[in-house]
Amino acid sequence: MANLLLGESSNTKPTPESGITGAIRKYKIPFLTVLIAGFVLTSAYLLFSHKKYQSDMSLIVQNSRKTNVISADPTTNSQPIASVVSEEDINSAVEVLGSTDVLDDVADPGWQDSPSHSAQAQNDHEAKLANLRKRMIVMPVRKSHVIDVSYTSNDPKVSQDTLSALLRQFIDKEKVLSQPGNVPQFFDKEAQRYKSQWEEAQRKLAAFQQTHGFISVSDKEVESAKALDDARTLLRASEAELSELTQRIATEHAQLATTPVRVRTAQRTSPASGAIDQVNTLLAQLNMKRAQLLTAYQPEDRTVKAVEVQIEQANEELTRLRSLSTSDESTDINPTWQSLDQAFTTDSARLKAVTGRRATLQSQVDRLQSDVRGLSGDALEFKNLQETAASLDANYLLYVQKRDSARMSAAMDNSGLLNFGVVQLPTFSLSPVRPKPLRDAILGFAATLFLALMTVYLLNAMNRPMTLDGTLEPSGKLTAIRGPVGTELQTETQAHLAQK
Repeated sequence: MANLLLGESSNTKPTPESGITGAIRKYKIPFLTVLIAGFVLTSAYLLFSHKKYQSDMSLIVQNSRKTNVISADPTTNSQPIASVVSEEDINSAVEVLGSTDVLDDVADPGWQDSPSHSAQAQNDHEAKLANLRKRMIVMPVRKSHVIDVSYTSNDPKVSQDTLSALLRQFIDKEKVLSQPGNVPQFFDKEAQRYKSQWEEAQRKLAAFQQTHGFISVSDKEVESAKALDDARTLLRASEAELSELTQRIATEHAQLATTPVRVRTAQRTSPASGAIDQVNTLLAQLNMKRAQLLTAYQPEDRTVKAVEVQIEQANEELTRLRSLSTSDESTDINPTWQSLDQAFTTDSARLKAVTGRRATLQSQVDRLQSDVRGLSGDALEFKNLQETAASLDANYLLYVQKRDSARMSAAMDNSGLLNFGVVQLPTFSLSPVRPKPLRDAILGFAATLFLALMTVYLLNAMNRPMTLDGTLEPSGKLTAIRGPVGTELQTETQAHLAQK
């Protein structure tokens, strides 16, 4: 089939010179047109385009304040310093930098100070905001906590001032986000409220303690239980003593009934000495009288006999009197009876005292039992008052700490001690970022040459003929077919090409 093709043999490969150089020579006018147009455009861009100046700024995101010493929280030696910054923290800072609240006053100073705006002012503001977003680039640095911010304008001072304004607005926004302005006042108000409630609870607790006479529930329970045990012990002792006294008094009463009150202590028997003396005296007188009468009368005389009869009677009386005696007895109080009576009296009095003491102890035990039974309700109320006071006190101290912490945090924010740092302030550079004459010229000329060559290639591809099998003819033209069947093959080829 190769012998039947037109033109040069299909086994012959075109040389580079014949391919590229030939195509350029064939389409030199389009090639030169594209090349000259590219050179002109590149030169016009380098000569007449506005110079763009860029200002750069770098911020570092931190998860806490710079050091643990200046943190608003209590500082301890064991408190770890948070240093891990998540990707969410960095993305959040990027979103805050690009938020409308931050960019409003940067694009249009004083915009947020006015409460209302006209439609034209709103459109102008949106155009300024869109222009600012187009010129500003916020890019987090990979594998770091740094965020690069750049802004490009026609004036290096404008670029620097714009980033400076952006930094100020970002700092103000971070202060609002990290510590809202009314937080210390809120915590102070809550602390004062809990303080007043705690003082009221303390007054109720003190009044309850004064009314019920105890300081703590456990002390009161122990005291009441001990008092009740002591009272019960004394009551049992009183009952035992009362029983003992009752039995003793009964025994003493029985003994008193059988014991004489008085006993004989001495007994003395004496004769009737006075009557005997009188009879002796009378007998002596009678004997003297007989003797006198015997001197005058005979023993048988009646007068003498009468005296003798009297003498005999006196002797008989004397004998009788001598047989009579006087008995004297002395008695005294029976000591046994006296001891029994004294013991009976003492025990009776003591029985009354023990009975009264037992009644008092019984009433005391009843009262203490009632107090112990009622102590559960008092204890519950006392515990509720204690817990209420303790809870209010804890809340008060918590809000005081929160208030002080909020004040310290606000003071730190006002002093610039935020959770991010400025690695690089907005820069000022007189070297334009574009155009760069050498770089842009090389790139422009290279792009122009590439476009010119692509133009020649496309034109050459569009005008290249095809072979019978549907491929392009390398030489770009058809030759006559040699042989006796040339006319038929040429006809078939033309029909095939027409079908294609």
